[in-house]
Parts: sequence; C-alpha cells; structure tokens
Amino acid sequence: MPWVRRVRRPWYTVVLLALVLCAVGQTAFALDPDEIALVVNSNVPDGVELAKFYARQRHIPDNRILVLDLPKSDSMPSRLYEDQVVPQIRDFLRTGHLEGKLKCLVSFYGVPLRIDARSNTPDEDVELADIRQQKAALPEQIRPSIQSIEALAKELNPNFVPDALADADHLLKRRVAAFKEVSNQLRTIGDKNRQAQVAERFFDLAQPLLGETAEINRLAVKMESHAPATAPAEDADRKALGDASRKFTEIKVEASELENTPNDAGARAKLREIARTKFGLLALYQLLEDQEDYLQTDQTGSAFDNELAMVEWKAYRHKSFLTNPLHYGYNAPNQWQTLMVTRLDAPTSDIVKAMITTSIKVEQEGLTGQLVVDSRGIKPGQDDPEHPGFGLYDQYLRNLANLARQKTKLTVLFDEKMDVLPPGSADHVAMYCGWYSVHNYVASCKFNPGAVGFHIASYELLTLRGAGDNGWVRGLLNDGVVGTLGPVAEPYLGTFPRPDDFFPLLMTGKLTLAEVYWKSEPTVSWMMDCVGDPLYNPYKNNAPLKVSDLPDRLRPIFTLATGKGSAPFGMPGQK
Repeated sequence: MPWVRRVRRPWYTVVLLALVLCAVGQTAFALDPDEIALVVNSNVPDGVELAKFYARQRHIPDNRILVLDLPKSDSMPSRLYEDQVVPQIRDFLRTGHLEGKLKCLVSFYGVPLRIDARSNTPDEDVELADIRQQKAALPEQIRPSIQSIEALAKELNPNFVPDALADADHLLKRRVAAFKEVSNQLRTIGDKNRQAQVAERFFDLAQPLLGETAEINRLAVKMESHAPATAPAEDADRKALGDASRKFTEIKVEASELENTPNDAGARAKLREIARTKFGLLALYQLLEDQEDYLQTDQTGSAFDNELAMVEWKAYRHKSFLTNPLHYGYNAPNQWQTLMVTRLDAPTSDIVKAMITTSIKVEQEGLTGQLVVDSRGIKPGQDDPEHPGFGLYDQYLRNLANLARQKTKLTVLFDEKMDVLPPGSADHVAMYCGWYSVHNYVASCKFNPGAVGFHIASYELLTLRGAGDNGWVRGLLNDGVVGTLGPVAEPYLGTFPRPDDFFPLLMTGKLTLAEVYWKSEPTVSWMMDCVGDPLYNPYKNNAPLKVSDLPDRLRPIFTLATGKGSAPFGMPGQK
C-alpha cells in the first residue's frame, strides 16, 4: 500500500484530452469565527450546551450549530454517516449559504469518534461481483481504439514506438502516450486544413474511448479550421455543435447529481449506463474502479472528524487513506473544498468547558513553559526490521529539539532513552511530544495551563469516557492539556503529523490550532483526530520562533498566505 494516495478527480473528467484544473483556494487560512460551524449530538445534552457556550465565548455567528441525531457510543455505522450525516451537513451548508465560505467544523462532546467499516448487503455483494466482471472485460474493449490511435501517432511520427503490453495499467499508459504524441504532432502541421483533417480523424478514432466529447471536439475543429463556405451549412454546423455541447452539459449535471448519492444502488447503476453510452470506455473504467472501491469493505473505517473533512466531496476512494489536500506539501489540483475539523471533547463536560476558557485566557496572556521531547534514541538506519520508519520518526523528534534549542529561547528537555520518561519527570511544561507507549499513558509531565502535546502511538483515542481506558489522549486531557491529537484505531506511523512540522508551526504564533494540525496532518478519510479549540493560538502574542527560522519546507506556507510565490513541495516521506 502506498504511503499516501492522490485524490482522484471525478470519473467523468477522464474524457477530456487536455484538462486544466484550478485548485480550490485553500492556502491562505487566517481562520476566524465567521468561518466555523459546530456539530453536536441531540442525544447528549451536555454537548449541545457546550457548543452554545463555545459559540458565545468565541463569537460564532448565530445559526451555526448543527444538531444531529447520532448514537451515544464511540462508533457509528457507516450507513448512518452516509445516509444521514452527509446529506444533513450538505443541506446545512447550502441553506445557510456557507458553501465555499466555511473553513472549519467542530464536533462536540457526545459526537461519535469513529465510523465503522462498511458492510455490504447480499445484493451489494452481487453488484460488486458484476462490477469486477465488467472491469475485467474492459481492457479488450479499449485495446482496438488505442491501437488505432497508436497507428495514427506512428503515421505522423515514424519514430513513435508504442508499448506492446495489453493489461489495463499498460493500456492506460499507452493511451496517454499515444494521445500526447498525436497532440504534439498536430502542432507541427502548418497547413490548417491538413491539421484539421488529422484532428477530426483522431476524434473519430477516439470516440469509443471519449464518448460524446469526441464528437463535440470534432465539430469544434470543423468550425474553427475549415467551416463550410455557405452560410446555411456553417449555421447548421454551429447549431450541431451547440446542441451537442448543451446535451453533454446536461448529462454532466445529471452524472454529478447521481454521484451525490453513492449509497443508492439505482444511482450507481444509472451512472454506469451513462458512462458507457455517453462518456466512453475510459470514463467507464475509472467509474468501475471507484464503485468497486466504494463497495469493498476492507479498511473502510475512519475517524468521524477525519472523514467529515471531506463532507463536500462528491466522490472519492474510501479504502485506506487519501492525501490531505490541506497539507503544506500537497501540490495537486482538487475539485472540492476540504474542511478543517477539530473536536472539543474530553472525559467529562467540565474538562471541555475548562479547555475552552483556558484556551481563550492563555491566548490573551501567552503560553509559558518548557518544551519536552521524548525520543527513543533510534538513529537512522538502525530500525528494527519489523518497524521500518522508526528511525525516521525519531529523527523528526531530534529535529524538533534541535530547532527549539538553536532558534528559540525556550527551555528544552530532550530525552533519548528507549523508555518513556517516568512519571513526574518535568514541571511547567508548555509543549510535549514523545513516543512509544501504546495505550499506556504515563504522567511524565506537569502541564502549565494551555499546554499542547501529543504522543505518537497507536490506539490513543479509542475512547475518552470508557471505563479503565489508559490512552494518551484521555490522559493528557485529564492532566490539563488543551490541544492534542491521536488515532481512533491503528493509523500507521506515517499518518501522524511530523513533530518537526506541527510544533514549529505552532510556535510561530501565526496559525491557530486547526491550521497547524491541518497543515501538518498527511491524510484524510483515515484514523487521526485533533482535539482542541480550533481558534486557539497560544503564541499569538509571544511567538518563540520566527517564520524566517522555520525549515525551508515550511516557510512557503506563509509566503503563500501573503500571495507571494507557490509551494514547490510534494508530499514528504514516501514509503
């Protein structure tokens, strides 16, 4: 499994020969109360009251509390999330005119932590088998058209040598290579009539692959390059192009609406029909992949909040995780806005209320205290074969300690013994990060009010109120930390925010907790969760770290926020 997976564009966009996408503008944050809405569980009155309290304290606009009928348990069924939560939140955003305006959702005490893995009905298992059968048959249907376009590419350029392999992956790569070669050769044809003839021939050959868009492109070429001499014939061509374009736009709208209900078997079947008859075999293949992924059940559970970030997405892969488009290193276009989601939750409602009031107070006065970094002394290249990547993450902790020592005036307690720091090891702690005591909280630190910290280990947010739970998120919140994070199930190491990303961004005083987390969290549709006031900025008035002292990979975040330059980075840490 790859370390991160790119977000897939809608299946129907595969029909376009040349696609230029604009990413949703999400680089300049500056989160404020007007960009936040609150999500509560109607069956937990304490959570509803906490949301009202938070809205008053943080001046959240009126009518920004969405009350949902949810289970009181830590987990909820995936069907309940898809059938009720997603439609209600989308309707809330639409009727409140918040689409594109809202940046952050906050789930409150009583909202489930997890969405269970999907489970299929017998009919859905039959549908999944049929989808897989259709998908397996498609390469042989696609191959003749690709071979014809390859022949055209070779005719235009005798040096063009196509791949001979015919499995699905190679066929799709062959399609890209052949399309690109024809496109490049078209640019070299000086005679406009000859160029148009070749282009029309290409779109004729590509029609089984591209569907009706091939005919639209063919008509457009005809109109632009060698329109008929007589006005009636030219008018007829213009009308044909207009009619085809209008009908195709209507089909795309219909397809988009059907994608809003992926849990509807009838909608899925209709989409397959539209893809095959209107969008072509390439779009059909991607749609079948997407629907196959949707209907399989393995690795489809997630944290409620991490999934909620994608509530405005119309279609995406549910198995395992996807790359977070808000991460500072994400450099691919995305069709839909990703929301920042944090959680105001704790073992008791009184702790949540204290978290809110403490965050506001400390934000005004400034967070004080030392940084505690508890590494394990694993040098790069010294990984246990059973735990590859441990040395890399230990280095991230060393990076954090070194940066704080060299560029700030903070007191830094750095430990690199294999064992976790014993109880009572540090007083007056403002920030903490360490590892690897799995679901076994150790009270190593006495935290100052407003402290932020997290522990890198699995299963640290299985529950907050379960009897006998010893997870680190619960332990840190009980001991006074107001901002933390952790996984609701096994997350894999590479899906934690890097400590040398998260804490340096926090120390600049330029970003709120929600922005720090979502700029450093690598994944969505997965297991990680951030607990704390999204507006909390503990170093707003006493930043210990200058932006100019950040590592090179992080400084463009702030360059982008001022509209200067662009981020040149891809996702870090490929596995």
